[in-house]
Amino acid sequence: MPSHCKHRQNLIRSRRYVDKIRDSHLLHIHIPFIFHFPTILKMLEVEHPAAKVLVELAELQDREVGDGTTSVVIVAARLLKRANDLVRNKIHPTSIISGYRLAMREACKYIDEKLAVKVEKLGKDSLVNCAKTSMSSKLISGDSDYFENLINE
Repeated sequence: MPSHCKHRQNLIRSRRYVDKIRDSHLLHIHIPFIFHFPTILKMLEVEHPAAKVLVELAELQDREVGDGTTSVVIVAARLLKRANDLVRNKIHPTSIISGYRLAMREACKYIDEKLAVKVEKLGKDSLVNCAKTSMSSKLISGDSDYFENLINE
């Protein structure tokens, strides 16, 4: 993986990434105290194509879901790192992409067959716990009481 991507992955993976980003000697700019990951990425002047892909992924995740941007970037950076290792071992990028697509299909199949549980089989307590976990998201955490009452009805 290019050093630009590794550097950003290490910053993100660290629990102190905000402090590291704010450290002016890393970026040579002043960044205010921000915890919103997509905002941080937009402030970085990214030039490397692979690093730009990570920024675009974070923006897409934020736009579509509104949460989970850090996780998406960490997973994608890890996939890029592994792909780079395979390319160094003379494996063609088309084969790597085919392998990732096969792995995705197999993972989805495994989730459907082994991990997914029909809602009808879950009890009310499990559904409420699932709802509470979902409501801990940044999107609706402020309205969790309203949604909890809605679910209990």
